[in-house]
Amino acid sequence: MASVCACAVALCVWPAHAFEQKTAVPDTLNAEQLHQLDSIENVFVVQQCCNGELAACLKKYPTCTLAGRLHSFFKWLVARKIPSATITQEAGRRYESLTSMRKGVIDTTLFPIAGDKRAPVLIIGYVSAVCPICHFVTHELYDAVTVGVLAGKARLMIKPLGNGFANRSLVAAGGMGRFWDFFISLAKSKGRVSEGLIYAIADSLNMSHAAFKQRANSPEADSIVARSTAEAAASGVTLTPTYFVDRVRYQSYKDPMWLIDAAEYRYEAAKKGK
Repeated sequence: MASVCACAVALCVWPAHAFEQKTAVPDTLNAEQLHQLDSIENVFVVQQCCNGELAACLKKYPTCTLAGRLHSFFKWLVARKIPSATITQEAGRRYESLTSMRKGVIDTTLFPIAGDKRAPVLIIGYVSAVCPICHFVTHELYDAVTVGVLAGKARLMIKPLGNGFANRSLVAAGGMGRFWDFFISLAKSKGRVSEGLIYAIADSLNMSHAAFKQRANSPEADSIVARSTAEAAASGVTLTPTYFVDRVRYQSYKDPMWLIDAAEYRYEAAKKGK
């Protein structure tokens, strides 16, 4: 039940524009929007890379990568008619997500990684197996690290947050070597996640029904889920989905586009040795 509540709270807490499918940055803005964008960028300070207002930073050549990425983010929010005060708050969260060096302590040994194991950036998500946002965002990230823009740049791991059979089923699938097949099938499923649906997915993947059931209901699965949930709590994580990029907590918009953007920025910073 805890994982269900966490996802429900996340749906309520995040504004509607925080979870939308593949909304692109607009090519152009109207005059009023351009004025709003200019006003914001003339007061938002980018300490890293230019130590000045974003507007001035964007005029330097070459423009630092961080400034360009923040500009795209501001432009996206302005086009969505977000108030300037809210944009400034969101920009602060994004700046912190991209530049913070405070890394969480996360065990990466219990769940399989998707993507190139040699990729330098690790994305870790705490998810609930019954959470629609978790399904959507993680599926997009999975595609990005396996066949998309993050292939060779980033790899992905997810860990369960909250107790319950659905989260234990992730452990069971992992123990049978079918973790990502199972999760992606679950993410593609329609309707409410139930024990019946979970068993049907396991059966569709030709996983031994008896072995899967035994693993999902084992004390070991319960222990692993409890450890993962306690680990998340130690980093202040209480809602699903919550992601860490390069072990730094990501606190900006959970639109997959911006999570991917954050991973690309971390990749570029790693290449430059920063």
